[in-house]
Amino acid sequence: MIPGRLPGKGFMKTVKIISLLLALLITAAAAVSCRDNTRKDAPTGKSSGDTGSGDDGAGYLPDADYGGYRFRILSIANENSGIYTGFDSEADTTDLVLAAQYKRNRKIESRYNIVFSEDDVTGWEELSSTFMNYVSSVSDEYELNMLIQREAFAYGVDGYITRTDKLRYCDTTQPWYVQDVYRALTVNGIQFFSYSSECLNMFAQTNCTVFNKRIAGDNGVEDPYELVKAGTWTLDKMLSSAKAVTRDLNADGVFNDYDQLGIVGESDMIYPSLWIGAGYLTVEKDGDDYPVYTAPSNEGFIDFLTLIGGYFNEDRVIYDTQYRPTEQYFGHGTFRDEATAVFRSGSALYRVAIINELTVLGDMTDDFGIVPNPKLNEEQDGYHSRVIDGWLYVVPNTNTRLDMTSVILEALAIESRNYVFDAYYEQSLKNRYTNDPNAKEMLDLISSTRTIDLGDTVWQADIRNKIQDAVWKKDLAFNSALSSIKSYVDLMIGIYLDELAK
Repeated sequence: MIPGRLPGKGFMKTVKIISLLLALLITAAAAVSCRDNTRKDAPTGKSSGDTGSGDDGAGYLPDADYGGYRFRILSIANENSGIYTGFDSEADTTDLVLAAQYKRNRKIESRYNIVFSEDDVTGWEELSSTFMNYVSSVSDEYELNMLIQREAFAYGVDGYITRTDKLRYCDTTQPWYVQDVYRALTVNGIQFFSYSSECLNMFAQTNCTVFNKRIAGDNGVEDPYELVKAGTWTLDKMLSSAKAVTRDLNADGVFNDYDQLGIVGESDMIYPSLWIGAGYLTVEKDGDDYPVYTAPSNEGFIDFLTLIGGYFNEDRVIYDTQYRPTEQYFGHGTFRDEATAVFRSGSALYRVAIINELTVLGDMTDDFGIVPNPKLNEEQDGYHSRVIDGWLYVVPNTNTRLDMTSVILEALAIESRNYVFDAYYEQSLKNRYTNDPNAKEMLDLISSTRTIDLGDTVWQADIRNKIQDAVWKKDLAFNSALSSIKSYVDLMIGIYLDELAK
């Protein structure tokens, strides 16, 4: 599921919110300037310098003893999100990922003489409201606070988050940081926060294509694994094979889960996953690293949308469970559950999904495989795997122990890379892990090609949702649809940039 409130739902509402945040920010800044910035209850870490022994190649981390300090974290409990947002677990857990996180945490606690202390809330709304309550009152309550990315971006622009360049020991050039996503989230070179290997749920929410091996084999579909390896897994290969297998099996003139479908998924999964996979972004960066809404002037992107819209409208080659006229309703629950149920039942060749989808396919009768979303054509330079705006830890601007926090953040990134990712692969694929030698190779490829489009995350209500609406209306004049919202989108982006300049 992709929960979350979106910035930009109305100009006057946005202005009022920003005015309130500015007032709170001015109050907070004044309070900070008048207070002693040294925590009285916290011991000072003993450091041997910047070139301490380090860990697994990170020799820049100091040898520090933080005297049993209680390192405070606010997050969402795992059982409420299903995508590993929780920070810690019990020692006797049978979940491979939670066991790996437990090992990671105890190693870091031992090395730095700290004790992790986690508070859990029930959802993203409570994360944001709790965060704003204590930072606006200049209360140093947590070292790390989990936020959904679009909220974190807005709070970063408004100055409520400690920027990454203020975190002395966080080195974003290292391989445990997600470089493509990092570059997308900077503005004028300013980095508000960083995704690293610690943020497992971002990888869990990375998009991929799952395919039914039985349907592919029965219909002579080229093996997607071999196509990926050859660099020939393209949009045309996916769409043409999906069209070839789509059949109204019961001849009732209605396509549903009693038939054989080509591509199943939700509109907010399918369309942005495919356009990002094809190398398109709705919001790009100019030469000064500022976001610019470029979709209306991108003829290639408009041609892409016209192609995709045609396949959606033609005999449901793309079966969008988020589009639900009464006669097409499956009755499987939510539109996300519907898409999962249809693919798990063996009724579709492809399912555009998130990687975490694999955790609920363990009881599927047919064998399935996993590949990145396709390239536009063979000439495209590599694959691009779309990232939904996953939850990540940010450092509140009220944090007064930034060096210690940056050391622990970096250690978490390193040890997550060392322990947690392989556990997640195995947990996700379950008994399929050893039976499909291609799966881990594909997951590694997806992991290394993560990409984000700000028009699909920060400004999704203003851009992405308008695109899916145009598809549903069966109006293929996408140039008009994209241009009609340009003034409003430019205004929303401008509001963010104005705040950043203040």
